[in-house]
Formats: sequence, C-alpha cells, structure tokens
Amino acid sequence: MSGCGKSVLASAVLADPEITGKLFDRVYWIVAGQHCDKDRTLATMQDLYSKMSKDSYQLSSISEATDRLVEVLLFDYPRTLIILDDVWSDGVVQAYDELQCRILATTRNALLFDVVNSNKHFVLVEPSGFTKEEAMRAFSTWLNVDPCRLPREAEQIFYECKGHPFLISLVGSLLKEHKSRWKFYHRLIHTHSLNKIKKVSQYKYTTFNEAALLSLDDLSEPLKKLYFDLAVFPLGVRLSPDVLTVYWEMSRYEVEDILSEFVKRALLIRRDDGDDAGTVEAYYIHTLLHRVKLHQRFLAGYLTRANSEWHNLAEHVYIHTFVGYHLFRSSNLVALADVYLNLGFLSKKISLCGPSTVLHDFVVYGQFVREAHPALFDQMQELLQRYSYHLAMNNGRHLNFIQRALLQPRDSELFKRALGYIESKNDGASWRTRSCAAYKAPRYMFSCKSAKASIWLSDQKILVYLGYDSTLRVCCTSTGLQLYRSALNHMPTSICFSRSENKLLVAYNGCVAVFEIVVSLGRRFQLGSSSDVIESQRTPSPLFNCLGEAFAWRCDLNDDSLDNMANPLLSIVGEFQISDAHISSIVTCCTFDRNGNVAAACCSSDCSIVLCDLVTGKVLHKLLGHRSPVTKCSFDADDSRLVSADQSGVLLLWRLSDYQSTRLPALHLRAILFCDFMPSSCPQDCVVAISDSLLVVYDLSDGMSWKTWQPDGVTITCADLSPSGCLLALALSDCSITMLKMDDMDMCKSSLTTQYRPFIELHFSACGADLLALRNDGAVLIFENVEEDEHSAPPIKLLDIVETDSGVLLASVDGFGILSVQLVHSKEVIATAHIQPDACYLHWSANGRYLCIAHSDGLVKLWSFENSQLACFAQCFVDLPGLLCATFTPDSLKLLLASRHGQLRIIDLDGQMDSPFKISLAVDVNKVICFGEQEKQAALIGCNDGSLIVWNLHKKEPILRLLAHKKKIIDCDVDHRCRWIASASDDLTVKVWELEEAKMLFEYYESATVPQCCKISPDYPDGSLLAVGDDRGVVCLMSLSSGSILHKIFAHVTPVHGLAFCQSYTMITLSSEVKWYCLSSRRLRLFAEESANRIFLYENRGICVIADKYNNYHVMELPEWTTATSS
Repeated sequence: MSGCGKSVLASAVLADPEITGKLFDRVYWIVAGQHCDKDRTLATMQDLYSKMSKDSYQLSSISEATDRLVEVLLFDYPRTLIILDDVWSDGVVQAYDELQCRILATTRNALLFDVVNSNKHFVLVEPSGFTKEEAMRAFSTWLNVDPCRLPREAEQIFYECKGHPFLISLVGSLLKEHKSRWKFYHRLIHTHSLNKIKKVSQYKYTTFNEAALLSLDDLSEPLKKLYFDLAVFPLGVRLSPDVLTVYWEMSRYEVEDILSEFVKRALLIRRDDGDDAGTVEAYYIHTLLHRVKLHQRFLAGYLTRANSEWHNLAEHVYIHTFVGYHLFRSSNLVALADVYLNLGFLSKKISLCGPSTVLHDFVVYGQFVREAHPALFDQMQELLQRYSYHLAMNNGRHLNFIQRALLQPRDSELFKRALGYIESKNDGASWRTRSCAAYKAPRYMFSCKSAKASIWLSDQKILVYLGYDSTLRVCCTSTGLQLYRSALNHMPTSICFSRSENKLLVAYNGCVAVFEIVVSLGRRFQLGSSSDVIESQRTPSPLFNCLGEAFAWRCDLNDDSLDNMANPLLSIVGEFQISDAHISSIVTCCTFDRNGNVAAACCSSDCSIVLCDLVTGKVLHKLLGHRSPVTKCSFDADDSRLVSADQSGVLLLWRLSDYQSTRLPALHLRAILFCDFMPSSCPQDCVVAISDSLLVVYDLSDGMSWKTWQPDGVTITCADLSPSGCLLALALSDCSITMLKMDDMDMCKSSLTTQYRPFIELHFSACGADLLALRNDGAVLIFENVEEDEHSAPPIKLLDIVETDSGVLLASVDGFGILSVQLVHSKEVIATAHIQPDACYLHWSANGRYLCIAHSDGLVKLWSFENSQLACFAQCFVDLPGLLCATFTPDSLKLLLASRHGQLRIIDLDGQMDSPFKISLAVDVNKVICFGEQEKQAALIGCNDGSLIVWNLHKKEPILRLLAHKKKIIDCDVDHRCRWIASASDDLTVKVWELEEAKMLFEYYESATVPQCCKISPDYPDGSLLAVGDDRGVVCLMSLSSGSILHKIFAHVTPVHGLAFCQSYTMITLSSEVKWYCLSSRRLRLFAEESANRIFLYENRGICVIADKYNNYHVMELPEWTTATSS
C-alpha cells in the first residue's frame, strides 16, 4: 500500500550511525519507479558503475553491467549497501540480485521477489500507521506547537485514518498554511472525500486516492474486480475465506490463493489467530469503498444457497453478525423486518454470535423492524434483555430462544409466532401456562465473564469492570455487548469512579492509575431523527485497542456537533506511586472525594490511608491509626471528613482539617464490608457500617447513638446505599437481596430477589431507582424501580399439590401465615385461612379432602377442604424434633409423621387424634414412603445404618427388616404394585429386593460414584425399568427383571436429585435443570431450566408443576413426548 512509510523507514535506517558508520561504508539510493524497463534498469546500473569506479566506460548490456559491478563490489567496496526504492518489476529485482551484495528494497508487491536466489527477508509495513503519540508529534512538528495544545480534531483525524502516515503528513502540511481548517479536513476524511485533500510536495503523488489506486494498476482485470468486490465488507472486520467461497462462488483453495496474492501486494492484512486450533486465517479489509450493488450481490449469493429462507443461511459467523449491515447498505430496509422477526434466524444468530449482537442490532435497526410489527418487536426485545445471560451461556443447561418464547403468555404475539414455528418443524416442545415467583424479575440480565470489581455508569448505560485476567473491560448495559478491553500490566485490586470529573481510578501494586471516560459513549446507542446519524451508525469500525471484540459507530454529523464523535473510551491521565517502591504493598481499596481531585488509597503494608492530589500527583498526607489492613473508606458530602474501616471491625472518623481521628464505638467483631456517610439530604448526620453479621447506623449528631440490624441465620456478602440514603441493598449468603428502608426507625425489610448463586457487588443507579447486582459467575442483573414499596407477592413458605376431580389444587402457606388453596391454572384463590406463622410442613391427602400442617412447636393441625371451604377439624401435639415428613396413606385414612431421629407417629383420622400410635426406632431415618392398600398398607423406612424396615400401618407392627447396606440409605422406592423395593446407599451400591420373599434380585455398583436417587418405572410393554441418578449427573437405566444395564445417560453436570417416569415411555430427570428422556428414541432434551426441587406430573391433564427450593412454581404444558425427538 502506498503512503504507509516504506521509503521513510528506509531513510530512517540510513540515519542510524550503527548501520551507516559500522556495517556499511557506502550507501547508494536507486529509485526504480513504475516504468523501469530493461533500458531504464541498464541506465541505473550505468549510473551506479560510474559513481563506484569513476570510469566513463559505457556499458552495453545488463549482463556486462552485472559482471563489472560484481567485480567492483567484491574487490573495491565489499561493505556497500544498495537501496532499491519503489520496485515495480521482477526484471529489476533479477538484475540487482546478481550483484551479490546487501540490498534493501521497497515495493508494493512481494511476489516480485520470488525470482531472488539469495537469502531474503520480508518486513511487512502494515497500514496501521502511526501510534496516537507519533501522530500528535507529527502534527505538532508541522504546526510548531506543543502536542497538548492541539485541538480535539487532531485525535479525531488520527482515528478516522487509522494513523496512515501519508494522510497525517498530507493534512499536516496543509494545516501549516491554514491552521484554522481542522474541522474542514476532518470532515473530508470522515466523508471519504480524500481526492479533495491535495498538496504538491516532494512526494510523487498529490492525493491519497492517486497514491492508493496506483497499487491496483498492475493487477489483472479479474483480480482487480475481485479486489473491489471486497468493498462490500465493513472496515476492519475479520473475514473468513468461507464467506468468500459463497460470495465469489469459488472453492476454498481458489479463494485462499487469491487472498494470498492480495496480501503479498499489501492490499490486505492477514493475521493467523493461533488461540484456537480450529480458527481459520482471518483477513482484515482496509478498503474505503462501499457500493450498493456489491451488497446486493453478496446477499443474493447467500440467499440462493438458503433457498431464499433467512433461517437457512449458512452457519457462518460473519453473515449472521453483519446481515443487518449489508441489508442497510443495499438499501433493502423492508427486508430488515423479515430478518429480525424471523425466529429461526434469530435462534441461529444467538447460538453463533450471542444475544448481545441481536440486541445491538435491535438498537441500530430497531426503528425499521418495529414499524412492521410493534408488539412482536417489543416482546422479543424484552425477552432478550431479560434472558441474555442464559442465552449467552447456553451449553445445554438453558432453554434456547424458541423454547423460551414458548414460555411467554399464550395471548402474546411472540408465543403465537413461536408455536407456529414449532408446528411447522413438527417438533415437540413445552410451554408454561402459569408461573408464580415471589420475587422481582430483573429487567436486564447479561454476562460479564471473570468480573471481580465493577463501576456502573447508569447515565451512560455502561459497566466498567476489572477482570480476573488483569483486564479493564467495558460493556453496554442495554445490550450486554463488550465495547472495550484493555490488558493491564499489573493485577488490579480495586476500582472507583468520580461522577463530577468522569474519572476512573484503578489501583494495583502500590500505584493508582487515573483514566478519563468519554461520557458521550452512551449517546451512540440512542437513535436520532437525523438521517446522517442513522446512516453513520451502520458503518462499523474497530474501536481503538479493543482487540477485535467491539465496535464504535462513527456519526456523520455537521461541523457544530463534532463533540459527539467517537473517541477511545478510556484514556489514561496519570499514574501515581503512593507507597514506597521497595515495599511490597497492595492497595486494598480506593475512593475519590466528592470533587474528584483527591483520592484516598488504603495500603496493606502499613495499614495507612494515603491522600493523593490527582492534579499534581503529590501525596498530601498519610493517615495512620489502623492496626489491620483498611477495607473501606469514604468522604463526606463536603470533603471535610473521612470514615475508614479495617479487617478487625474498627471504624475511625477523620477530620481532614487537622487529620485527627475519632474511634467510633466498637460494635463489629469482624471485617467491615461497607462504610459510608448518609447523604447530606438526610436530616441526621449518620455513618453506615456493615460487616458480614451486623449493620450499624451511627448518629453523629446525637451524642454518638446508634441503631443496629442483624440478618436471621445468614451473612451479608455486599451492600450499597442509594443516593438518597432512603434505601440500603444487602446481598445475603442465601443468594438473596434484601432492601432496608433507612428512613424508617425499624429499618423495615423486603426481599427483592433470590438466585442460585451468591452476589459479589451491588450498585444503585445515579437516580437511585434501579439496582445492578453482579453474581459470582459473571451474571449481571439490573432491577428497575427498586424503591417501590411492593416488589411482588409475599414469598411462599410451604407448597403442595394434589389432583382431584375438580382439577389440580395447589395449597400454599406464605410468609405471613396465610394458608390458601387455588387451581394451578388460575390465579384466583378458592379459599384462605390464617394459621400460626411457624408452620414447617404441608401435605395433601391423596383424595384432596385433607391438609396436614405441622408446626415447629409440635402442633399438628388437620384441615378439611370441602365445598371450596377450609376448616380446621382436628389437632394434636406430637413430640417429634427434627420432623422429616408428614404423609397420608394412599386411602387418606391414616397420617404418618416421622422424625429424623427414628420417632414415628401413626394417626387414624377416624379415631382419636390426641393419642397417636408411637413407634421408636433405634436408628436415624432418612426416607419414609407409604404404600399399599387396606390391610397391606405399610411404610418403607430407609435408615442411617443401611437397614430397610417395612412397617404394617394397619396392624401397627414391623413385617420386614433388611440389613440391606453397609452405610446409610440415601433413597428408596417401591413399585406401584408393591412387588419390588429399590434402595440406594452411601456405600456406592443400589440393590433391588423382592418384597414378598425378602430376596435380593440384583445389585448395581459403580466405583467412585455415589448414587443420589433411584426410581422404579411403571409396567411398560417390554418390562419395568430401574433408573439410578448419581453425583456426576449420570442416569443409569437397568432392566428390573434381569438387572442388566440398558443405557447410561449423561444428562447433567451436577448431581441428579430426582427422577420421574411417565406412562408415555418417558423419564424426567431433576438436577440444576429439568430434562426429559424419550425411552423409545433415546433422545434427551431440556424441559425446564429451573433447578427443580419437586416435580408433580399429571399426564391425564397434560401438565406438570415444577417447584424449586424457594417454592417458586411453574405450570408447564406437556408436549407430545412421542413426536418430540430432537436432541
């Protein structure tokens, strides 16, 4: 490529005294040029010979010139360097190769040097050009000003032209004459009007286009056409040869040969990505042309292969990433709606490129898509925002986009579209008919991998975070798209942000680095009404230093709006050493003052707090008073005080006028996780300090009084205070978030959400209405309107379900002690009753007439449910600490209560409730099952000593005791006809027994795996089955008659804790997700991603109910199992 500095680099070599003074005595510079034929070559050799031999002998041919020059170089000037500049033909190369001396050549076509017989080495001068500092230095040299005094347009020109040396020099020389034309030249470059930037100089080309297009002149016409075809692709985007096989309709080998020739002519840049063994060579395009017909032809090639169906596009990452870009560039705006409302295409795009790319396209092209179907577009966008994390992390443990669309309300447009898609594919799927979750659902949920500390800039809709891989990253909180990634030279330890100065502070190894953030970034994601804005947002270009992971969008705005131009997101302002370099010290935390000019950094080496002036970089003062490393510190509203906390629970209040400290009352016994002043808008002058087990609010204005709050049975992991000071968010060790009202004397609490992984950080938005929560697996959840008093329904404490003639009934007890009964298909409650709030167990009878509620104080109440009315008809006290279960017999005439300590009580519902029959076993109990009818009603009891006991409930006596295992029994089961017993033990064995004869049929043993559950199937036509789930997530299927292993199913990656069989020859497995397995086709499929604690199957009604450990439940409509065979 011309103008990228080849000749300048060669001249810089000559300026090095180590080369010209020591290696070579003489240097000859020969300009070959474009029209260097044999006569011109002979003339250059004649001139060289005359200067070296001082002889006027006239050379007659190139061969004679070669012979004479070899002789002179060999005997007279052996230390000679010849520079061949601007070589265009291999004839020149071949002639000078015969001289057998050191030659430095510059060329645009590396293929010319294939004729060289001597040793050769290529140095690729890529058109990446100057660095930012070099470009600013070049501008300052042309204009004779200090680089820091250059206008903002200097940086914008640098980013627009990628630091191309010729363009930088061309603009610099023009600005020397007209210093006020910065915006004018920037706009010419931005609009690609490069021919208008013209300057007559020593360089042989006066414009960039003239120099650049000259590189194409010696291409053959077919190659020239193919090169211009590449103008269809966005600037700076990786391109696989697979894409070009579709575009050019060639084989992969032909494409690779053509690209290799372009690379050798410096018309393309090729990088070999060695990170992935399967990654192909990627080509980076740096052409400046865009043509409508090329985009149309490119899309037509893909559509032809896809039979004009967007969801059948080839599985190339490129086309799914940039299909919207090509449609827009081809002026086919109508097709944007066809593409982005196609569920099949979106599902494939999400699996190939991730959901963040879809959300980004919705932002960019949304106005064109939404015009076609507003309701469907809004529902799709909301679904993607809420489940972006699950779709991004989908490895078979989460539902795909189509399956998730089927879980939307049945009257929604998205559900109807997804149902039509499934029916057209003749595929089986399930959909949710109703859900009840007691907690607020996040509005956005996306993934930030390896995030350990973060800052939420809610106004700009970005999240800045530190990664465990020593990177500083930025992502958009509206789409989850990664915008920026920068590798740091040290392991960062903490991060903070100043809203007043838009500065970011990153601490590492006794140092702090200050970064400046471009505030206008978030506005790039807001579509304007100007057509120029819309046009420019569809021209992707690489963001500076993003390592190919992100894109910025250049805005083609008028001159008076250039302040919105896309800059690098972060620019470092300064780096300051705050601890002695020879002392190993870690900055445990850092914070800005309210004005953003002073930073407080806490060092671990001497437990000090260093106050640093970020303008001058000087240390203002070192605060000494803590004896253990400081964990948190914070300035007050007017920067007159500082509060600090350490690992031993000590709180110090510093007066910054004289640096004197006051120790606050020692109430904390452990490390303090959070401390801050209440905002100045609050009536009291307070400090909030939080450790893992205690929250204290110190009132500094009232003689140092305080009030406290403690979590119940859990610990606090992180916290944040809202900007208004009215609300405090606490993340607890049970993976929940609790909101406390700080303006209330009792600090009333409410539960916001409960997840399956703990939270490591909480951030309120700038206005305090929203809350961002970061989980330890990198999931980012954003909750809206958290300041509202009512987040959701009260949490369900106990839940049980039964099938009756009138429907499937759900009984529940909430946290307020309300017992309610309702149909699972309806939100309408049939009956309610107030009960004691200490209920610990709830169970329906099989006929749906009775409800048993056991309380923690030993009280057992029986409620009847008849004619849609609840009534308590009996109660008694039982002394059963450690209640394991309360279950009815199949005929609903007896109630069995069992504790873990081997105490059982049998209550006859038609007898005396206050005198239950007592059974005392000498061992602890793990599992109790009631089975049988009438006189054969019995309880199967699995014990900790490995024994199985069968107790006849009618005769109230034991009928069988088996020493089945050597260790405790984990699970056991009885078949529905009471013929066989299966038991799984901690001794790694599973055994099957014949109940009538107490004889073992077979034993299953798998070394190094612990069986977690076992289940006997119904009577299938080819015999009954036994399923065993283990701690590896594997399910083993065996024939119950022979004991032979039929199949091993690698269903989950976490332990299997539940199994269920259906009459339709299907098995359901419960783990961290729910999957079903078709026994006939041996196909496994994800059914629901909820971590189900229990599952209730009602095949006759075509539904099942999944309940998790928090008693959130989901009513799922069962698919046609036999037709659903997709894996």
